[in-house]
Amino acid sequence: MSFFKQDYHYDLPENLIGKAPLKDRTQAKMLVLNKQTKTRQDRQFSAFPSCIEEGSLLVFNDTKVIPARLLGAKESGAKIEVVLIKQETTHIWRAMIKGIGRLRTNEKIILAQGKIIGIFQERVADKEGTIYFEAGEGLWQLLEQYGFAPLPPYIAKHRNTEQREFDRTNYQTVFAKEYGAIAAPTAGLHFTKPTLDALQERNVSSVNITLHVGLGTFEPMLVEDVREHAMHFERYSISPDVAAAVNQARKEKRNVVAIGTTTARTLESAFMQDEVRSGARETNLFIYPPYEFNVVTQMLTNFHLPCSTLLMMISAFAGKDYIMQSYEHAVKQAYRFYSYGDCMLIQ
Repeated sequence: MSFFKQDYHYDLPENLIGKAPLKDRTQAKMLVLNKQTKTRQDRQFSAFPSCIEEGSLLVFNDTKVIPARLLGAKESGAKIEVVLIKQETTHIWRAMIKGIGRLRTNEKIILAQGKIIGIFQERVADKEGTIYFEAGEGLWQLLEQYGFAPLPPYIAKHRNTEQREFDRTNYQTVFAKEYGAIAAPTAGLHFTKPTLDALQERNVSSVNITLHVGLGTFEPMLVEDVREHAMHFERYSISPDVAAAVNQARKEKRNVVAIGTTTARTLESAFMQDEVRSGARETNLFIYPPYEFNVVTQMLTNFHLPCSTLLMMISAFAGKDYIMQSYEHAVKQAYRFYSYGDCMLIQ
């Protein structure tokens, strides 16, 4: 068993990075993998309902992306960019701040062309600090009006301020409900209302869990030995009814299909004493080979960055060599990669 980060590297041409979703999301490509036979098929996401066995249980992550990216400046005019990470009190947020090295304690930050005023409190990590917002709970409404979707860097660099509404709408799943994420659970971006209806017609049931995707989504792995990597904590919640539905599916040997790696991580984190436990907790579970999954039997996922923790998770799910070969196949077949890209169904 190898634990070197570079064993999860692959070469990806820049032109294969998805910069925006397709107008018809169901027309995205879908690579269907069979982890038992090690075979693969090139399909479209429109075929997803027909690929799922009747009686299966789909599990979605209903987290909602906060329009958490704010542009602004110091009073001196020096530019500042803020991505809100977590609300710690009514007025204080933890944030990732571009230009934090130029900020002094109690310095005013003018955001959203003066519509949002913050006071820098203190630096708490390399690029992170706390900010006091005068608006308090009223900040949520201001974020809706002036905030930008906190897009991954490989998409954000292609954006301008005029595209704010496009991404606020498209970087959100159709079943998003609970505000708290700073990144979308991207496998869920492929779903439309007609797709969900088609699944229901096939006697495929679904439930929602919530995991608020955090800063760790954007963080590269800095260590060479995978075992030395520490994951960021993320908050999740599972209701008693959902836990009961998942446990019943497991008992009846029905497929539990995780829609996205965030859902898979939540279900595996909540597995205790041979069952999925309900409740609200935090998890820093890092899944990589040779981890053996306890709950999830199938998974829909997008294509992830080289050497990323998410690529390591699906390698644990289906086998590293098989996944890396499948990624090579996807590159040759010009699949679109990352958040706004195509997808992979692992069965």
